[in-house]
This record gives sequence, structure tokens and C-alpha cells, in this order.
Amino acid sequence: MRASVGRPFASNSGVEVLVTGGNGVLGSPTVVALLARGHRVRIYSRHASETAPQWPSEVSCHDGDINDAEALRRAMQGCEAVIHSAGIISETASSTFESVNVGGTRAIIAAAEAAGVRRLIYISSLGAERGESAYHASKREAEAATHRFSREWVVLRPGNVYGPGDQVISILLKMVRVVSMVPGIDGGDHPFQPIWVEDLGKAMAESVTLAGLEGRTLELAGPDRTSLNDLAQRLGTLTGRAAPSVPMPGFLAVLGARALTAIGIGAPLDGGQIQMMKEGNLLAPGQNALEPVFGITPTSLDVGLKRLADDTPEQTMDEGVGSLVRRHVWVDIVDSKLSSEALFERFCARFGEMTPWHVGVGVEPGSDVQVRYGVTLTMSLPLRGHVQVRVVELTATCLTLATLQGHALAGVVRFRMEQLPSGLRFHVEVHDRPASVVDWLAMSTAGGAVQVATWRATADKLLEESGGTSPDGVKSESEVVRGAERERVEAWAKSLVDSRLRKLHEQGVSEADADGQRA
Repeated sequence: MRASVGRPFASNSGVEVLVTGGNGVLGSPTVVALLARGHRVRIYSRHASETAPQWPSEVSCHDGDINDAEALRRAMQGCEAVIHSAGIISETASSTFESVNVGGTRAIIAAAEAAGVRRLIYISSLGAERGESAYHASKREAEAATHRFSREWVVLRPGNVYGPGDQVISILLKMVRVVSMVPGIDGGDHPFQPIWVEDLGKAMAESVTLAGLEGRTLELAGPDRTSLNDLAQRLGTLTGRAAPSVPMPGFLAVLGARALTAIGIGAPLDGGQIQMMKEGNLLAPGQNALEPVFGITPTSLDVGLKRLADDTPEQTMDEGVGSLVRRHVWVDIVDSKLSSEALFERFCARFGEMTPWHVGVGVEPGSDVQVRYGVTLTMSLPLRGHVQVRVVELTATCLTLATLQGHALAGVVRFRMEQLPSGLRFHVEVHDRPASVVDWLAMSTAGGAVQVATWRATADKLLEESGGTSPDGVKSESEVVRGAERERVEAWAKSLVDSRLRKLHEQGVSEADADGQRA
């Protein structure tokens, strides 16, 4: 079936594009790719405005539900193209496949018709035409609705999309890092063909104006076939942790996934996703449209996984549980042989040596050990496995690290050198909440004391490095942060994350491609 063709797009002109789900896994790579092609972008999602500080002026953010006709009308007015990527892969009591994947698509189409949108690009799923899962059935019905759009429509069917924050491979990576295993569901050998999120984002951006796509359904995937067993081996090699694929029936995997959610890892697969995996999510030879249609060389799985390991999203304070706690550790130094800037430079240069043995830095093969702005540092914690932090602030006398998803804590730790009338002060200031209920229990018992002891030991080492003395020794105190002060702290921490992302986006770099592109 071929859609009716309206006025053709000018080949090199930028157009106004609405992206639904623009702050999800696909959001950053797609929006960055659209900006690189000279387009102006509107992001539409429930909480789009929360991401506004991360974007340059060519991007506007519009809040709204996928079924809110009035909000869609306002957001879509004047748009020439719509990329509809919003959807769910698992149902909840309030969000079903029928209401979101099917009903939401119909609402998008109705708004696009009313707004005079010339091209509608719908992001479906590889296997949608034959899959028996409820998810694939909803995608199949949404595709049929897209075919009824009166102007130009394009359907893209990607394989399993992986990138920072995705709901399958990113979670498997956290499982390897934290519990050193992945589930071998029903043998673990069911093949699937994932696609790196950057490749799909570029294809989506190209779809906006590329001629000859009208009324076509195109299938996209990466170059490699894999399985849970294969991923266990690859991720184990990547992280330096033996990660056996533990055989288990599908129903036990679902129960196990729920248990993992309790320690903040999340559930990589539910019953529907297991069914989709069994059905096979593969492309026939010669059917991958990435290179012949879009001119995109598919990213190999090994390269994509390496990027994924380095670009895990931050874990913000509002994602934690329990009270927000502020911990101070400081030491006042007199007669330092080094200036505040020189001493802090040495602290950053020897950061891995300055931290105690149980916070070893650079534990994974090829991972960073040098403190630079935007760098991800991987550490090892007792009973927690490998965790990560990212440098989100760095000056001559200040370093701030934000915890990443999979860490036991959601928050930031800030190191500062302060000039005092009588000498220098090295100050460690931590703001965090436990990442999960299990982490809350750990912090409520010995975890908080261990954390304070860690930074007290660091302060002692810096004192020794200074060549000076401290008449009062290392001091520490803790307090719960509430009310307006908590809101201020959370906003400050979020501003650091937003600032890093904005710098990347202004350079034309997405989170998924941030490795090696740091300022």
C-alpha cells in the first residue's frame, strides 16, 4: 500500500518535527540527529519540560499525555513531520498496550491530520507482523492505523533497541555488575538481533525528508545476532566479572526479575518479552534497511556494548527511597607544603590511590582512572559489585561526582579545597538517598558508617599528601535534609547533570555517543 503524496519536502531545508517520547531511550540520539540535519525539534511527553535545560534553543519541550487531544493539538500546530516513538513494552494497571500503543497512536494520527502534518513516521517493532505476544499485536494494530494516515507515512520496525537506560540489555549489564549473572531463560539460546540506539536515531532523523519512503515499511537491526547466553559472555568480558548464564524456566525468570527490582536493578524481561524472545526477533539476509536505504553502517554489538558500559545514565536523588541525608567530612590543614590548587590537582590526579581499598577505581578492563569532566569512573564496593559515578563538575578546587544507575546510592559527592585564614580545609560533602529498599536497609545499619569511614580515610590521606598538620584532626557530621533545603539540593544536583547533557547536545553529541566526546 502506498500513501497519497503531498507537497514534497525541500531536500536541504530544515523542518519543524515533533518527537513523541523524546525524553526516553531514543530521545537524545534522535533529537541530536535531527538537529544535525538542520531541523527544529519539539519533544512531546508527560514530563518533557523536565528535560528542557538539557537542550539548545532549537528544541522546545511540550508536556502532555499521549491521549490528550488538546495538548497534542497545541504541540503539533505548524509541524511538518511527526516521529511517533512513544510506547510501552510492558503493561501496568494504568498503562495498557491498548491505551498507549494503539489508542495513543490513533490520537497522534488524528492530531497530525488536523495539523496538516505532511509526514508521519511510526516506530514499530521487528516481528510485529507475525508476533503472537500482546505487545506485537498492539504494534500490528498501530501499524494498520498508520496506514490510514491521509498523507505520507513511514513505518520503521527496529530490532531490540539498546542504549543508555534501555529496559533489557542495560539491565542485564547492571545484573552482571551487581550480582554477576544473567538469566538463561528456557536455555538462554533464543536468538535476537539488537540495534544500537544511535543507528536507529539517525535512521529516524533521515526518515523525515528522505524521498521515496512514502508508504513503506522498513526493517532495521544491528549486524550481530545474540542471545542471553552470548550476552552473558560478552558482558562478563567487558566488565571483568565472570557472569554465567543461570538456566531457569521462563516463569522463574519473571519471579527472579521481581526480586531484582527490590535491589534497584529492575526487571529485564517479563512474560510478554520472554514470549517475544522465543518467537525470534531476526532479520532475513538482505532485509536490513540501515545501509542500503539510509546509508548507515550498523554498529557492531561489541562496540555498542562498550559504549553502553561507559554511558550509563545518572541516578538522581528523586529516584531513591527514604530520607535525603547530608554527610560532611572535613579536615583543616595548617602549614601545607602545597597551595589549595596544587593540592587539589594532586588529589584528582591520584584519586584512585586516595580512596580506600574497598572503593577501588578502574576495576573494569579499559575503564577510566583519570578524573576529567564527564568521565565515568567504575569502582568496586563490598557486597555490591561494580558501581559507577560520573564527573559532573570539575574546577581547580572542586570535584563533584554523581552516582549512576546500578549504584547503591542516588546522589552526589562533592570534594572541595577551601582557603581559610589559618590554612586550608579539605571538605567532602555527600547528599544521597538509598537507591532501593534493600540499600535503605543496608544504609540504616552499617552502610552510613562505612561511607563516612571511607571519606575520613580519604581526608587522612590528603592531609598526609599536603605535608601539613591538623590540630583538630578529621571531623564528620550527618543530618537529614528536609523541606525547602531538600528541594534546593535536588535542583542543584539536577542542574549539574543538565549542564553536562546540554554541553554534549550543543556539540551535536548524544548520551549514547558521549564516550570520547567529553569536554
